[in-house]
Amino acid sequence: MRHFSLTQIAVSRQQRSLIPQKKSYSTFHHQFSIVPFFRASVLSSVPTRLTLAHSSHPHDLHPYRPFSTTHAMSSPSPSSSQNPTPIRKEKEKDTWFPSQYLTFATPRLQPVHDLLARIHPHIRVSPTHLRIFDLGCGPGTSTAALVDAFPGARMTGVDSSANMLDEARRRFASLGVQGVDWVHADLNTWTLPMPESKSEPRSQQQGDDSQQQQTLLFSNATLHWLRSPSRHALLTRLLSSPSLAPGSILAFQVPDNYHAPTHSLMRETALLPSQPWTPFFDSSSGGAKIGDLKSDQRPDLDPIEKSATYIRWMEDAGAKKGEVQVWRTEYMHIVLGARDIVEWVGSTGLRPYLDRITEEGARRAFLNEYERRVGEVYAAEGSEWRVDGERCVLGYPRLFVVGVKG
Repeated sequence: MRHFSLTQIAVSRQQRSLIPQKKSYSTFHHQFSIVPFFRASVLSSVPTRLTLAHSSHPHDLHPYRPFSTTHAMSSPSPSSSQNPTPIRKEKEKDTWFPSQYLTFATPRLQPVHDLLARIHPHIRVSPTHLRIFDLGCGPGTSTAALVDAFPGARMTGVDSSANMLDEARRRFASLGVQGVDWVHADLNTWTLPMPESKSEPRSQQQGDDSQQQQTLLFSNATLHWLRSPSRHALLTRLLSSPSLAPGSILAFQVPDNYHAPTHSLMRETALLPSQPWTPFFDSSSGGAKIGDLKSDQRPDLDPIEKSATYIRWMEDAGAKKGEVQVWRTEYMHIVLGARDIVEWVGSTGLRPYLDRITEEGARRAFLNEYERRVGEVYAAEGSEWRVDGERCVLGYPRLFVVGVKG
């Protein structure tokens, strides 16, 4: 497998390649971490208390593309009343669009740096004896970080979106990177394959066979897309799998923003009465049932479970007791007003709402109202999130979990 540095990969507005900037350190704190962000510019990290020296790198998962790919990156965003957020009518069932997700690729990579920093101390084999699965790999951004961090490891990216996997294959092929497998699968049902035997050709090429193979199950910003029972089932299935040897690692990160203004405003906007989009969220006919955690049909994602819940789930499934690490970081991204925030969440939490609104005029009206409300909270004069001019802070909390199988 060819080793490459993420610093070699250019990021342009029209074609957001893997990732710029190799970070030589990671910053995290159990409660707070500041990550300023200027659009299409530089990601810098300001430690609040603890800075760990680790040579690790970056991704944050998936996208929907209701917006125009020509949305300006270098100029201030005009007000929504003058220039409403443009939308794109979808014609395909697979509504994951790499282009929108990659619009904010740089700030979305910092959590990967931070997760890798906690993984490195648990790696006990050389990279050539390391088997890595990137669960929810998307367009391959996190996979590139893993390839760069563990050159020579056997790598597999798994994703439910054919669009994302096509983009990952294209980007890796353009760089001449080989040795990465791509698997189209749903994590609700995916199971860990049996490990290769030492008699297989790849094993014979790895030199020192005295080392046992170690497996890393890595997932960046994916598991929040699953309903809570499915998250529990997946973690149990992975850790208890006979294919996963003792000493193997399960590490993941999920956005934890169900109660953040960005996401509560989605629910509030969708539930407004007598609006063009109202029929698409009418629960009286067995529809959306927004906020009803017992309904699988609602567009809002399940809240992320408490830290104690993840520790219990992991230990019950086979992780070493007393050694599961859980921490929460809120990243503070500087963005240019409500337009940037809508563009950001349009590839994540807003996506299921927009998927449900099949009429273009109603979707446009929904986006305009949502953007207006976001602006009132984040960008209005006197807002606690406003910096100056059009700049405001988007707080993005994330939960991290690392466990080692006993």
